[in-house]
Amino acid sequence: MSPHLSENRRTLKNRSLRKRAVVSACLLGFRCRYDGVVREYDIRRILRAKGYIIVSVCPEMEIGLGVPRRPIRIIAKGKHILLIQKSTGARLKRRLEGFSVNFLKKLKRVDLFILKSRSPSCGNGDCKVFRNLRDEDIAGYSDGIFAKMCKEIFPDVPVFNEENFIRRLSESIN
Repeated sequence: MSPHLSENRRTLKNRSLRKRAVVSACLLGFRCRYDGVVREYDIRRILRAKGYIIVSVCPEMEIGLGVPRRPIRIIAKGKHILLIQKSTGARLKRRLEGFSVNFLKKLKRVDLFILKSRSPSCGNGDCKVFRNLRDEDIAGYSDGIFAKMCKEIFPDVPVFNEENFIRRLSESIN
C-alpha cells in the first residue's frame, strides 16, 4: 500500500472521529442574511480550535430564497404555525420543513448546533410569532422551523444561538 493511501485512510478515520457542529452560514461570514449584510463571529475560530468539523447551512437559501430577500414571518393560526413571506404571501413552512428533514437525516452525527438568533428558520426560542401578517402584534416567541426540526431529529444535541454560545464560552473561561 502506498504511503499516500495510508495517510488518506488515517485522515478519513480521524475526521470521522472528530466532533461535528452545524452552524448557520451567516454566522460564518457567508453572504446569506436576509438583508445581505455580512457579519462574521469568532465561532469558526473557536470551533476549529476545539477540533470540530463545521457544517454550514442557510435553510432559507436552500429553499430558493435569494439575498437580499423579503422578510418572512412566523404566524400563529389557532394551534398551527405558518411561515409566510409577508410581501408575497408565499407559504414556506412545508418547503423549509422538507429541506430540514432531508438535510438533517443525511448527517451521520451532530454534536452541536449553533444557529442564528431571532431567525424564523434558525432562531432558538427567540423568534417572534405574529398574530397576523398585517400588524406587529406579537403572540409570543418560538423556535424557528429549522431549529425545531434539529431538536426533533437530534433531541440530545445542544442547540445554541450565537449569543448564548459565546456567553457560555466566556462563563466557562472565567
